[in-house]
Amino acid sequence: MTPSVIFLNGPSSAGKTTLGKALQDTLDEPYLLMGLDTCFAMVPAQ
Repeated sequence: MTPSVIFLNGPSSAGKTTLGKALQDTLDEPYLLMGLDTCFAMVPAQ
């Protein structure tokens, strides 16, 4: 099984999270839903 990424891009309030949750409910493979702010929060300050 080859890992895959679904990247949702768009302005604030465009429905990215809603679409991501709908994809999680619909697709057979499990996907993590993570916002870009979460990724930036994991980067050390220095």
